[in-house]
Amino acid sequence: MTAQSYTIKPRPNKRQHQNTPLGALFNKYDISLSRVEHWLASRGASVSSRKTVSKLIRHELSAEYSAELNPLIADAMREYMLSLDVSHSEIDAELSAVFTEGEYKPMSTKRIELTDAELDWFGLKHDPFAEFPRHADEVFISPELQRIIDRVKDAIKYPAFISVTGDIGSGKTVIRAMIEDYCATQPNVKVIWPEFFDMGRISPIQIAHAILRHFEVARIPRSTEAVGDLVKRTLERQFQSGNRVTLAFDECHRMSDAALSSLKNFFEMGSGGFQRWLSVMLFGQRVFDARLEDQKFRELNERIIPNPMPDFQAYSADYMRFRLKRANAPDDLFDADAVKLISGHATTPLQLGNIANKALRLTRDDFAEKQVVGQAIKEKMFFENRTASPFAKRRGA
Repeated sequence: MTAQSYTIKPRPNKRQHQNTPLGALFNKYDISLSRVEHWLASRGASVSSRKTVSKLIRHELSAEYSAELNPLIADAMREYMLSLDVSHSEIDAELSAVFTEGEYKPMSTKRIELTDAELDWFGLKHDPFAEFPRHADEVFISPELQRIIDRVKDAIKYPAFISVTGDIGSGKTVIRAMIEDYCATQPNVKVIWPEFFDMGRISPIQIAHAILRHFEVARIPRSTEAVGDLVKRTLERQFQSGNRVTLAFDECHRMSDAALSSLKNFFEMGSGGFQRWLSVMLFGQRVFDARLEDQKFRELNERIIPNPMPDFQAYSADYMRFRLKRANAPDDLFDADAVKLISGHATTPLQLGNIANKALRLTRDDFAEKQVVGQAIKEKMFFENRTASPFAKRRGA
């Protein structure tokens, strides 16, 4: 089914959906319950009413039923957004922020790796862009990125509530790796990374249990109040022992409303005076920043220090040269026009690596050359228009 085959024209929503990640996505694109119900029915799902869709938005369906419906909705949303001329990278970023890897397959963010034959052709020691850094020396750090890393380190040492947000492939995982390496050298730093199968269903009590398990508390009480008191006493003992504790979350954009709102209470645990016993650190995609604008998160939003990943294009050419040098690439592997063309069309390190590797593959397969020439690849490769789409202008982007 193509995007053009949709015939249903629901009336504009009189009420906004609940501000869960899926609800926020539907609100942004003015998607009604009846439209979603039509999408699901047309794809063979057994949906009895719009109430089912509403429960899905609110995380009230079983995990099994949600796992059946989410891939179908992700597929329908992708087709719908394509019909509105939303770019592939924007679609990938927004849908990957809402759906899991198994529910939505990105169109343009899958990493492209060079084959051994291609590496030999260009005289490369390894793929310049596909390998994740093995240690800090292999990480390109711009001044803007260094400032974010320093802020995160400060938040770990001196209690703070911060977020680091960015698109898929923007480098958040690299920052986390660097922070974990740093913490490994600091004996008095304790960072707790609670891991949950479904971030959309976690509760405040599960977070409290994760803290207690981290410090190997043998007996966890059943009463919610008793658990809260035990968490406070545990954190106070850590503080009095000179330890600094940080509660950190990856994929924070997927967290349930209840869990997200509860972080304010965890952060404010302390002596009642100026001493706080816990820092809170959140990593997630940019949709998280927009979600915090909802009135229900006002108190949380006022406490978080936001750290959006810096504009990659400001240093993309330098990043490209750095990665090529690490792979012992010839200085003239890409001519100046190719470097400008590739770096100018990449908004994340992942995108740049994919474009550069596509250009290398094309240069070998179509031209049998050992240098990537900008003019040649421009004629053969599709480069996404980086200007705002008409749809983006209509929705006030």
